[in-house]
Amino acid sequence: MARGTPFKCTKCAKGIVAWSDDNHYYYDDDGNKKYAWHPNYKGLAKCVGVDRSEICMDCGNQFKSDVKDPAKCCPACSSSNFTSPSCVGGEPCPYCKEGVFELDTTRFIIS
Repeated sequence: MARGTPFKCTKCAKGIVAWSDDNHYYYDDDGNKKYAWHPNYKGLAKCVGVDRSEICMDCGNQFKSDVKDPAKCCPACSSSNFTSPSCVGGEPCPYCKEGVFELDTTRFIIS
């Protein structure tokens, strides 16, 4: 079971969610990357790697970065200013550039 921690911009109200688990993956018979999350125990048993979620603090692009070969820059804008969504609390909003992300205490997310 995963818990989502929601953050919301104080100005534009754009929201993002930081999940307590990463994106475990395996490759299907055609070599395509497939993700497996709880409660997909059969898929999880095949996992060979982990992608972690990232958010670019310059353009707001959210992307995955393979733990085995971490991203060095944002694939959308080439910035190296990115972080885990769980670390955005108190950080400037990359969408409106005016507000900051705060914990959204009005929401509780679990999967």
